[in-house]
Amino acid sequence: FRNYAEKTGLEKEIGGALEKELQKVCHTHKQYRKEKISLKQRNSRLKKRKKKVKFHLEDGFANGNDSLSKLCERLLNEFDKLWTFIDTPGMDPTNNLAESGP
Repeated sequence: FRNYAEKTGLEKEIGGALEKELQKVCHTHKQYRKEKISLKQRNSRLKKRKKKVKFHLEDGFANGNDSLSKLCERLLNEFDKLWTFIDTPGMDPTNNLAESGP
């Protein structure tokens, strides 16, 4: 969403909002991994982030340009799967580990 955040108009607004929320998701999970917050605190915070992310994805789907709209639609179609890490111990919210390879 950083690419959209660097554009103009609605794409900038929606992309920036999504980027910000997703950074907060990662930060919250990182605080939990470092044992700075409890599982209950993490889940409470992530529940709020999840609602905001969904709101912004719906906004992007409805109001974004063709490429942003299609991206948001794909993510909305898989929305619950994107949050699997909440219920799966040891799973991170990103695929950074998978992309780093063996």
